[in-house]
Amino acid sequence: MVKKAAIYVLIGIFALSLFSDVVSASWSAEAGELSYQVNHSDRIIIGTVKEVRPGYDYTDVVIDVDEWLKGSLPDNEITIRTEQGTNVFTAGAANFSVGERALLMLSDENIEKGRFRMLNMQLGKHPVSDRDEVIIVIDKLLSPVATTPKIKTQIWSSEEKMLVVGGTWEKDGWSLSVKAVDKSAAPGFILISLSYQGKQLEDARIETGKSYTYRGKNPDGSEVPLLTIKEGRIFVGASEDAILLEINWSIPESEVQILEVPEEPDQMETETPVAPAPTAQARREAPGFEMISGILGALAVWWRLSTGRNEK
Repeated sequence: MVKKAAIYVLIGIFALSLFSDVVSASWSAEAGELSYQVNHSDRIIIGTVKEVRPGYDYTDVVIDVDEWLKGSLPDNEITIRTEQGTNVFTAGAANFSVGERALLMLSDENIEKGRFRMLNMQLGKHPVSDRDEVIIVIDKLLSPVATTPKIKTQIWSSEEKMLVVGGTWEKDGWSLSVKAVDKSAAPGFILISLSYQGKQLEDARIETGKSYTYRGKNPDGSEVPLLTIKEGRIFVGASEDAILLEINWSIPESEVQILEVPEEPDQMETETPVAPAPTAQARREAPGFEMISGILGALAVWWRLSTGRNEK
């Protein structure tokens, strides 16, 4: 009897393996997040199940579309093909019943035939109550600001350039000229004029040791540095003055709104003072130097007088 029962069990298992297939599926953790599904779905609808048509290894679900939330089409009726049928069971596949209403994340399969797949199977099926939250995510992810890529810049270039008053530096669409140099002021400064691709920008007054940055503005409001100018040293000549500038610049890959006013860093770059070498001589800057010198002088006079009297 035991042998006969075991044979029946083996036959049953064999028959089940012949007539039924089991398929499993897995996804990443982020696949269940609304932002991920909205971003990766081709269509998002709210619809009502009209008919369920089981097949051998798939099931076609006919949906009356109530509302297109993303990727709208003129169709009022679509078909969603699921991953399980009468002889195939797929773990995680979406299940539907006639009359059911749901919010569905879809992937295109055959648009001409109006046939789609569920994005991430059951994970792409949501209650209609999620509609407002999904719309917020759609507005956030698919707005023009969100979909416009940030402006990128090419590799920065750098150059040190000596310019006299009236001299001009030009590279990659940038044009810089020195309008004035004043070393007599404290601190010394220069006045420069700058333009980019023929568009004149606001003049900048740069003090010795400081740097100014011209920035660009992305469509999303973020900013990127485009050109930085640092004054290195002012040279005063007999007939004209010159200035050594350190210029760093980049080339925008797309159109950029250059901010008219250059940005001055909050913290100025200053040279680190060099400590003086020790000396054996007294420095006049030391506190009480004049008083000490007077006392030493008086003592010298007294010593000379005393020595003279003793010799006599």
